Amino acid sequence: MFPRLQAIWGNTHFGPEWNSEWRRALRVCSDAVFPVYFSLAIPTGELSNVEMQAIIKEAGAPERFGSEILRLAKQLRPDGKSKAAPFMVRLQDYTTAGITIDQIGPIISVLFDIGDQLMGPEDASTGIFDLGVDVQIGRVVWQLLKRAEPPKRFEILKERSEIVKCRQLKRFQILD
Repeated sequence: MFPRLQAIWGNTHFGPEWNSEWRRALRVCSDAVFPVYFSLAIPTGELSNVEMQAIIKEAGAPERFGSEILRLAKQLRPDGKSKAAPFMVRLQDYTTAGITIDQIGPIISVLFDIGDQLMGPEDASTGIFDLGVDVQIGRVVWQLLKRAEPPKRFEILKERSEIVKCRQLKRFQILD
């Protein structure tokens, strides 16, 4: 149940990279999941695993995926931050497994398109160890692009930048 205790009894050590895997697997040893097991409820302002899975499932449909993230950005948690900030942190748990190769392009496109709307003052970095939502978005994009071969990365970025450019031109009624 608590793998880090193996360091006491054996020669097994787990680095910080395991936190993401344990959180995604909903293991009790995860700092984020531990309180849920003993309170038998999801803490106020946190995302449930069901909600997380439902949003990721929408990644193939960029409009719905983007509207879900914007919905989270409008919901404030008790600490004053929006629910979009922890979503971006938890989305990184799925960048190596849980997000298909076909979903990478649409996710990046949505983040390029709505990223500025997610960077409200409530989600800005407040200290050296507190990464703002802007850094979290960059980390998600980097981790997803890392999964694609270099020529495919270029194609994803080129295609997504053209899509975002067309959307912005339509938004400002420059292009019909």
